[in-house]
Formats: sequence, C-alpha cells, structure tokens
Amino acid sequence: MRVTRLRGLALQSAKAACVRRRDNTIMSERFIAASPNELAANMLESAPLLRTKLVRALFCSSVDAERALAEVIKFLTLAAESTSGPLTPSARVDVAWHEFILFTKTYINFCDQQFGKLVHHEPSSNHELNSNQYAATLQRYREQYGDPPSDFWGGCQAVSTMQNSAFCGNCESDS
Repeated sequence: MRVTRLRGLALQSAKAACVRRRDNTIMSERFIAASPNELAANMLESAPLLRTKLVRALFCSSVDAERALAEVIKFLTLAAESTSGPLTPSARVDVAWHEFILFTKTYINFCDQQFGKLVHHEPSSNHELNSNQYAATLQRYREQYGDPPSDFWGGCQAVSTMQNSAFCGNCESDS
C-alpha cells in the first residue's frame, strides 16, 4: 500500500482507514490506495467522454485508452512526488495527459484528492532539458513501477530519449 507516499500520514483505525493531508484535511484511503489501473477504470466509467477523446487522440482501442490514462496517473504520481525537479512524460503519455487536462474540474479534483496539490503542465522548447528530464522520469518510473510499457514510453534506450520524450515540455507540481 502506497498511502504514506502520497501526501500525509496513514491513519489506521478499526472504523476506517484515512489519510491526513498536508493541509490537515482527512480523506478516505479508498481514493489513494487504489492502483493507477483502478483509478483509470473508475475515472473512465464516470467520464465516458474522456475515454472517447483518448481513443481518438491516440488512435487506439478503448482498452488502450484505459491503459493510457493509467500511465498518465503513474506519471502524475512521479511528478507530484519529485523532489529533484520537473519531469517529462513520453510523447504518447503527454497526448493522453493533454486530453485529461481538458476535463479541468475532473483533473483539478483528481490532483487535489491524490496529491493535495495541482500538477502543472509547463511547455518548454528546450529539447535537451526535456530529454534529460525524460531520462529522469524513466529512472523514477523503473524504481517505482518496474519497466515501462514500450507502447506508451517508447524503446526507453538512452539514445532514443529525444524522440520519445514529449515535445511540449515538462511539468511541475505546486510546492
């Protein structure tokens, strides 16, 4: 269970488990303890238009749209927890992230519930910086989730980071 890694202390009780966030509010563990795959499935069930937009933007199946949103959630988790600076997603994960951001209320509520802060998307034209941040993202991904799926993260070799990283840039979370 990753409860303590996402903003706050896990509080266990006989009645219910909950999390105390940095702003001292308490929320149910059921939102935080869900896996990225479960979060993606639940979100797409409650927002079917997001699934449709992901399918169209990524030219993929409905199942792959759900996998894409799970990869976005994993990336957002890495970005929100990053203490070493901004991270950059793969180009395909970035496209899916753009679709998610268009659902502004859903996106803001998700970030608030999961991280206690908003994860911003800041475009950058500095390809070298993006490439370095993408390499850092892949390293963090492997440490937390294992090998990233190549259909969403590219071949992941060091020489290919420039072509696999998002062209529009990095992200930052509120401190």
